[in-house]
Amino acid sequence: MLKRVVFLCSFLLSLLVSCTPQPKILSLVSDKSEMATAAALFDAANDDVHVLFHHVSSLDATLIKSLNPDIIVGDGLEAVEISSLLRPLPAQDTLYPTLENLVQTNPRLHPLAFQAPLIMANQETMAKIDDPSTITVEMMEELGANHTIRNRSGRLTRLGFNPTWNPDFLTDFMDMNAPTLFTQGLEQVNEQILNNLALNLRDWVIRAAGDFDSAVAFDTRYRYVPDDVLLKNQQILFSRVSLATWSNLPDQVRNTLDVRYLRGNRTIPITTLTSGGIPKGSKSSKFAQEFLNWLSLPATQQTLMERWERDGTPTFGMLGGLSAQPAINETILVEHVSWMAPLVPEPRFFALPAPRPHRWLRIRDELVQPWILSKIESPENQSTIAEAYKQWDLSSLNLSE
Repeated sequence: MLKRVVFLCSFLLSLLVSCTPQPKILSLVSDKSEMATAAALFDAANDDVHVLFHHVSSLDATLIKSLNPDIIVGDGLEAVEISSLLRPLPAQDTLYPTLENLVQTNPRLHPLAFQAPLIMANQETMAKIDDPSTITVEMMEELGANHTIRNRSGRLTRLGFNPTWNPDFLTDFMDMNAPTLFTQGLEQVNEQILNNLALNLRDWVIRAAGDFDSAVAFDTRYRYVPDDVLLKNQQILFSRVSLATWSNLPDQVRNTLDVRYLRGNRTIPITTLTSGGIPKGSKSSKFAQEFLNWLSLPATQQTLMERWERDGTPTFGMLGGLSAQPAINETILVEHVSWMAPLVPEPRFFALPAPRPHRWLRIRDELVQPWILSKIESPENQSTIAEAYKQWDLSSLNLSE
């Protein structure tokens, strides 16, 4: 009799468990490791969904097709090879104007955050600039020209700025002067425009240092020292940094320095856009959309910023940059990071360059920036960016196999 009772209880318990609704699986793939926190918070707040987070080094069309996730969050999703794999999404009306224009033409993207270039200098230097938020190339070169000094033997001991010091400045320069240069892909780049811009950068180096060899000798002698130290010692006048680099400086260092966004003639170039998207093959598109909506809430972004800071997560602001929503930057981010107050200019100042090629961030870092640098150093080099891209693409495919 007792055995029958035990068996009946076990049977009823198993029946009850089998009838209990199981949470829906939501697979999230991102190149942002800090998204693990967002996945855990959303999971904890929703009993009917379980988020499986998968971190990857970078997102591309081949990877998305292979993993077939329910939702993706990462950089460079605006490439047509990726956005064509995604579902159309509801319109967003709280974005920066340049991002609203993007989603009107490409409604498959859900912008979340972006990055823009910063120029760092001593406070005394930045005080000479009327604009509290931005600085132009012309301002940098004018102030830098008065900073260059040689010792009695003719050796450079101070140099205002050299555009080759940070590879990101090279592509910043391209973004400001030819924002559509790479739109059609590396094989269709206007080589003459690219060559001329590279030579303009070389001419800047020569004007600043007197000759190219002197600039090289200065770099060899001093550039192993961190830029904040060189600025403090007045051996350089400017340094190109990111928001993350600036935020990671110790307070006592940052309190002696200042930053401005690098601006073109009228706008500040957005260098990297972080977006969300829902692949067409998503099996949990309803929860994926709910996740994106939740991720865009001001309260959610505030919670994430606080949690990342508390946990010591190596990121800044919203996913490493500014939120895609100006209202969040003007309130929550400024309250969270007090020194951001002058770094939230009017929304109209930010501009997103024309769509970049697929795998742009890798192409930029591994091919475009090294090619521009080699052209600055050796202008007689006749190789084209298209030829370099073919070789890079073949080697890239071999590495991925």
